[in-house]
Amino acid sequence: MGNIARLSAALAAVMMVPAFEGFAQAPSRNAAPAGKTAAQKYVELVAQNDVLKNSLFGVCARTEGGRTLVTIASKDSIAIPRFMLMGKWKAMLDKAGIKKIDGRIIGDGRYFDGPAEKDTWSYQDIGTAYGTGGDGLCFYENAQDFSVSAGAKEGDAVNISVKFPSTPWMKYSYDCTTAGAGTGDQLYMFASEYIPFAQVRGTFAVDRKPKTEEFSNKFGAYTCAYYFKNYLATHGIEVTGGPADIVKGRIRENLNRQEFNEYAAKVDDLKILGSTYSPQLSKIIKETNHDSDNFYAETCLRILGRRMRHSACYDSSYVALNEVLTKLGASPEEVQ
Repeated sequence: MGNIARLSAALAAVMMVPAFEGFAQAPSRNAAPAGKTAAQKYVELVAQNDVLKNSLFGVCARTEGGRTLVTIASKDSIAIPRFMLMGKWKAMLDKAGIKKIDGRIIGDGRYFDGPAEKDTWSYQDIGTAYGTGGDGLCFYENAQDFSVSAGAKEGDAVNISVKFPSTPWMKYSYDCTTAGAGTGDQLYMFASEYIPFAQVRGTFAVDRKPKTEEFSNKFGAYTCAYYFKNYLATHGIEVTGGPADIVKGRIRENLNRQEFNEYAAKVDDLKILGSTYSPQLSKIIKETNHDSDNFYAETCLRILGRRMRHSACYDSSYVALNEVLTKLGASPEEVQ
């Protein structure tokens, strides 16, 4: 995917596809009085009360010139530090006079529609950090770091533990063993976005030094909501509910349940409290090419589809990609 990384990043630079992260409040569930819209009534409720009665949404759903959303809490050199970014988000709540959230923190990734991974990706690869997919709100490039070390001898269990980010809703099965010297690292994670369970299989050579292994996190938007909720709790804003995300338009609070909660408010009905911006697009392109970062490249590719074809699914994104290649005088069939 290295060539795709370079190509899609370059095309994103040509098209100047930008986006921002915003925070928004859900509209009031109370009926609006005659002569007023629900949005007007909601604004009045916010002005009169310092307790937010509905959920807070972390939204990635607008475009602004010159910048593009990549991910929250990335570990590359250009990313805004997580605590600094969340501090800006809290400042938006402070400015709005909100001192308590009587509801949930919902990570809203609806800016990207369609599945997180392309259908043809290898099943063995999608559990790795370089094969993880994303939606409109990601956290730590939807990766998760694990501490890994070999057992004392061949046949022993491999020592594995979660480092960052913390995902207390997840259950892990480590079905992997210490193998003979010279066999290398053959560990793979198998995970799904539909259930909070993951299995690590394979072997880790007895002569390998301890390392940090990067696997995928299938609940990026949920993880972002979880970390922001905890940030608010330690900085003076109480949140009575838990983290949640949105699946097929409905709020998912309990990842272990297949039944979802109510439908989320439409993006156009949300009141935007403020915005924070990613680094400049040129810096993202440079980082993508320097590290051959697949996740950044996939994000740029899907934003291309969202901007040109009004959909971030892979089919629409490749149609948009081919359109740009044609405009540039290149043959889509000859590009890999």
